[in-house]
Amino acid sequence: DLRGGAARRRDQRAARALKELVDRMIVIFPFEEKLYREAGVPVTWVGHPLLDILPPAAKNGGRKELSSGLKIGLLPGSRASEIGRHLPVFLGALRRISRDYPRCEARLFASAQIPDPAYEEFLLPWRASGGPEVKIVREADYRERSRLDIALTSSGTATLENALLGVPMVVIYKLFWPTYAIARAMIRVPYITMANLLCGKRLVPELVQAQADAPGVAREALLILEDPRRLAGMRKELSSLRGLLGGPGAARRAAEAVLETAGSKRSAP
Repeated sequence: DLRGGAARRRDQRAARALKELVDRMIVIFPFEEKLYREAGVPVTWVGHPLLDILPPAAKNGGRKELSSGLKIGLLPGSRASEIGRHLPVFLGALRRISRDYPRCEARLFASAQIPDPAYEEFLLPWRASGGPEVKIVREADYRERSRLDIALTSSGTATLENALLGVPMVVIYKLFWPTYAIARAMIRVPYITMANLLCGKRLVPELVQAQADAPGVAREALLILEDPRRLAGMRKELSSLRGLLGGPGAARRAAEAVLETAGSKRSAP
């Protein structure tokens, strides 16, 4: 289509300009290497640095009985505007999920940049309404996150972290409509979640803009939770994505690529 053709021409122009500006691109996703190589840009894929800090995926996939202490994670984003858009949706979904799983436990994973009062603004009326307990969690070792049965997550780095931890999830993406319209016109990808992009299919549910409401999130989460085979299969496929990202040592490989390129520049006549 015309928009797609214009976007491809724009990408080609950008690649040609980039080729003149850099000696080498260092990338962390395998599909990026292919993209730049085809454009004639010198590129080295080093793998993803998350593999150096994330613990192995938990071995609790396929748990038979979820009604006893179902653990649900809420990850509304790292900025105040994202929290304002996403957290009410997640809390509404949690209320619906709790009807089927009354003993569920919710963990709200807080951003290091956002203080507790920003979350309490939403949690105080939630507690007053008698909703399930929601505990604010701040952690650096991913211990609590790796134990989740399912996560309700905004699109971003958290989705890749969940994937590499083997945590099933429902992903939402909500922007102000003008911003979304501009992004939609400029970005041409089949999925918004890195796990889906890496495996080339809709492995985890994605709800965008108007679809990203509390009933929709709850419905997708319950469809996963109520199907033990799907739940276990999703965990297994998510965990397997580690093998697509190059293994630990990304920083070392990046440093080696920089030194190699610098050495070549020095020895060039």
